[in-house]
Amino acid sequence: MDMAIQDFNMQHNQTFLMLRLKCSKRKPLQSALAARHLINKNNVELIIGPRSWEETSTVAEVGELYDVPILSFSDSSPPWAAERWPFLIQAAAGTHVQMKAVANIIQSWGWRRVNVIYEDTDSAANGISPYLYGAFQAVDVEISNFLPLSSFAESSLLHNELENLKQEQCRVFVVHTSFKLATRIFGMAKEKRMMEKEYVWITTDSITSSVHSVNFSLISSMQGEKLHSNLSRVATVVWLFVALIITQSYTASLSSMLTVQNLKPKIANIETLKSNNALIGYSQMSFVRGYLEGPLGFKSNNIRNFTSTDEYAHALRNGTIAAAFLEAPVAKLFVAKYCKSFVIAGPTYQVGGYGFAFPKGSLILPDIDEALLNVRENGVLKDLEQRLIASEQCEDIPSDNETASLSPQSFFVLFIITGVTSSTSLLIYYFRAKDRYENSMAQYKGIWIAIMMVLNKLGHHKNRLSRKVSDVADENPENSPNNLHSRLQA
Repeated sequence: MDMAIQDFNMQHNQTFLMLRLKCSKRKPLQSALAARHLINKNNVELIIGPRSWEETSTVAEVGELYDVPILSFSDSSPPWAAERWPFLIQAAAGTHVQMKAVANIIQSWGWRRVNVIYEDTDSAANGISPYLYGAFQAVDVEISNFLPLSSFAESSLLHNELENLKQEQCRVFVVHTSFKLATRIFGMAKEKRMMEKEYVWITTDSITSSVHSVNFSLISSMQGEKLHSNLSRVATVVWLFVALIITQSYTASLSSMLTVQNLKPKIANIETLKSNNALIGYSQMSFVRGYLEGPLGFKSNNIRNFTSTDEYAHALRNGTIAAAFLEAPVAKLFVAKYCKSFVIAGPTYQVGGYGFAFPKGSLILPDIDEALLNVRENGVLKDLEQRLIASEQCEDIPSDNETASLSPQSFFVLFIITGVTSSTSLLIYYFRAKDRYENSMAQYKGIWIAIMMVLNKLGHHKNRLSRKVSDVADENPENSPNNLHSRLQA
């Protein structure tokens, strides 16, 4: 506000604004007294700042009495407030805007039921209820419980109400109370383990606007204890560094294992093979040779036949042939067996393939047709193909540059560094604590010795005072009765 007033005074030479501050401590009566003091003593022409409806209503009465405008930041003012106090100016956004924002937050997370906890005051009951119901109804959110609480609610009442809410299935809470009551609610909710991961707490502006007044130690404790020792800082930094490396390595290794290697064929199409006069292979005693020489137009002297998949793999690796033309089932089995070296490329050509011959008028022909249709339409044929391919184990030997799986040996050096650092910190802490313990014990030992000496002196002095006269006489023979009698006779 000071900066805004300075900017205004610099831009408007004919008008000079002066700011007078008075703390009301958020108490309605003290707010009214502060407003009266500012008007009578400081001659202010405008009062800014009531944040709650209770403060606003009392200050508005004073403003109407002295014809001084009141600029309120309360978001819970009822609609009839402007008619009741003409000098009251509402500067904050209305409650409906805030309730709409709360409803949008709930909708964005997909929650369908909420619990509403509000402070039982006139402004809360009349201010949020209609807007909250309307905003939630617009996003199809149901209010499971609408819980009013008194500003001076007893702890037993809070305990029972929160316990009842805990038994419900709904775990989303909207809290619209004063900051003082909210701290009590959250403190008791934390004791009941209702501030954990599965719970959601949404607070309105009446609470969040007062967070800045909370002690910093309380806010920092919400994020965990601060590290005060250099040893703890060193150990924590080392562990975080190791955790970061392990996490990144694990993510990279997992991505490598889950990502299918994208093999690209060296030959793009059949035209490239024919133009380069490349050698190609096929299965011996297969109909594929006739299709290669006929429709595809390969030269017969560029076609080689092979009898096994191992011969195909060896010929492709050493460059004897540039490509192999196989039947679709054989090609799938071949790629499944050599999954890291070869890939199916180019289009799949439709040929006659295999067939079954029956005599004319065969009685089993309808049954064969029906059986073949059932196998194809019911998915049995596809399941057989999948099982056959899945049973084929990949025999490719992993290359040296391939990412190996992670093991504890991969992080052996990191574990040694972490263990040495943590052990060193622990030993240093142990010897420091031992020295402090011995020093404190030595200090206490001296105190106890002094106390024992004082008690011993007091006991010795008491014994001297309580001894009998005969004891004194025994200690001094000259004053004994016998010696005294002898001296009298003499």
